[in-house]
Amino acid sequence: MTKQDKQPYTYLRTHYRFLISIFLIIIGIIVSLLLPDIILRKEIGLEIKATWSPFLFTLSWIFLLIGIMIFLKKRTRMILYGITVGLSNITVILQDLFLNSQDKMVQVESFLTVFKIKNVSIDTNIIIGSVISLVIMVITLILLKKQEEFHLDHYQKIYSLLITIILVGLCKGSATTLLGPEMISKSGREIDPNLFEKNTYLARKNITKTMKISGVYEETYRSICEWLGKEYEKRNLEEESL
Repeated sequence: MTKQDKQPYTYLRTHYRFLISIFLIIIGIIVSLLLPDIILRKEIGLEIKATWSPFLFTLSWIFLLIGIMIFLKKRTRMILYGITVGLSNITVILQDLFLNSQDKMVQVESFLTVFKIKNVSIDTNIIIGSVISLVIMVITLILLKKQEEFHLDHYQKIYSLLITIILVGLCKGSATTLLGPEMISKSGREIDPNLFEKNTYLARKNITKTMKISGVYEETYRSICEWLGKEYEKRNLEEESL
């Protein structure tokens, strides 16, 4: 950057197209990933008291994705974004299938049982939301493709990393705080999910209720971690039995 470019007005005047493109891409990423989450939670009933918590949980994952994309090359950035939007919509559609067939949602490990569902039914809002999300994804990918490749210097990488950590931590921390306090059951042995919203989030006894207050991405991530933990323990037990 030249000395002239360092002046804010001159820089904005020279690079306004690039900045507008960046702004539109960020908006496209946020909307395309936020839309499936909002529509699914609307189908199961939005938690009024915890309205901001799932929104903030979802934003934390979106900011994390954007932070990762900044460090990648353009082609890899586009592939990661496309796969993420595709998987998010697939997850939402599968959860809606289980909701309509079993009147509840399931963890990731049970997704394969979707082939056993006889009465397949998907809500119209889910289909419309997924189509809109994918259309926005295509438009965003076009903008990404037209954008010139940029390379961050050492300091820009540090700033980007710090901003990502701050945004993700702030959103997730605020979301957890808004869920309220945690209280153990009267027996003092376990968390009672019926007492507070934070207990529902921690105990995860009812995935449908947990989805209402944590959102699709947060719940899916925790479900994957729990499944991997079970598989790891199962493998260890099998090795010990040999």
